[in-house]
Amino acid sequence: MLRQKTGAKSFPFHATYFTSMEIVTQRNEISNFEFSHRLSYVHQILVARKLTNRISLQLSPTFIHRNLVANPDISNDLWAVGIGGRYNITTNLSINIESFYIDHGETPEGIEYYIPLSIGIDLDTGVHVFQIMVTNSLPMREVGFITETQGDWFNGDLRLGFNISRTFNLVNY
Repeated sequence: MLRQKTGAKSFPFHATYFTSMEIVTQRNEISNFEFSHRLSYVHQILVARKLTNRISLQLSPTFIHRNLVANPDISNDLWAVGIGGRYNITTNLSINIESFYIDHGETPEGIEYYIPLSIGIDLDTGVHVFQIMVTNSLPMREVGFITETQGDWFNGDLRLGFNISRTFNLVNY
């Protein structure tokens, strides 16, 4: 939506709108379970600022709607605020951190949720980005890691994650 710029037409930050829909494909034994119960939605405004050549920060106000929740007393709608940072060690290597604050309100009996926190490194080879991260969240999907993190950093409930991203150019400029 907006790009950070310097110079005559400077602008202080970058803003992007992100949305996603997820479909849970696991079997479910709930009576009267319909396809629409499998759907959840995420809407985010990603507001980022590159402070220096090495440091960038991001704020992510987030709205989540889940069509089905475990308990009818729990709201289908949740608000969360994410914060993230990146420190470039070199032009190809960075350290990243991200967390989301969410007020779960009442939770189903016996389930305790924690604030998700991920710390990782990115290695950019030009066309591939290799990411290795440590997190207390098991799910990788937005609704899952923001609302369903059951791991506690202080109890050692950590997971190791790995991603590879590849850049494809369909048109040469």
